[in-house]
Amino acid sequence: HFKTQHVAYRKTGLEWEILGDLGARLHHKEEAKEAYQRCLDATRYSHKPWSKLLDMYTEEGDIQRTLQVAVRCAAYLTAEYGELAVSAF
Repeated sequence: HFKTQHVAYRKTGLEWEILGDLGARLHHKEEAKEAYQRCLDATRYSHKPWSKLLDMYTEEGDIQRTLQVAVRCAAYLTAEYGELAVSAF
């Protein structure tokens, strides 16, 4: 809707993530993918959009993007695990 009217729209990272989930649930894959990508551009950083994009790129057979996102997921989880391990001590 916003694209057809050429209106700039701003949302938070969480809102983009929710819109991505909604688009995926309604089988609007391109809109969901765009929402997840916009979520990653926001200041909020979450593993969920990376995971969802990994699934989407895998289904599409886009090997290059699948590998790039897999590396990002691994890096995110490694950093998150490192923080948890440090805070445990």
